[in-house]
Amino acid sequence: MKNDGRGVERFPTLKFIPGFVGILMLALAVLTFVMFKRPAVAPTNTGVTPSFLTTTFTEIRTPTLVGSVPQNNEFLSVSPNSVSLMFKEALQPNSTLAVTDPDGVPAHLGRATYSEDRLTMTALLRRGVSGPLKVTYTACPLNGSCATGLFGFSIRRP
Repeated sequence: MKNDGRGVERFPTLKFIPGFVGILMLALAVLTFVMFKRPAVAPTNTGVTPSFLTTTFTEIRTPTLVGSVPQNNEFLSVSPNSVSLMFKEALQPNSTLAVTDPDGVPAHLGRATYSEDRLTMTALLRRGVSGPLKVTYTACPLNGSCATGLFGFSIRRP
């Protein structure tokens, strides 16, 4: 502080403020650029495509399900011809089985079929399906109670 001669202390002239504000604005601009800079994107014309897209599925298992082929979160290098579910109780005809891709497009052909003893339900798959596939099913045993289940598996892209 400066004494103005009358015994009153005064603050020095604040000539440095415009320069300080300019430096502060520059620092803020650099910080904003660094914080919001988009990460570099790999070129898309490399000819390389991901060969194994996978998704981890949380299985919702019905009480009567014994097993499935393929199993939950199994990673396959070749597309299977079908998906089969095995149950410990015979199923009614109103039981359902659907296999879909990530866009919800059916990957199965037609309705599910049953083994002679009605303990296995099978859905045929379209040729060449790949990527993560979701399996949803409704198992209706002969006692009349129905339960819905879900699991999934992934197939390597050709």
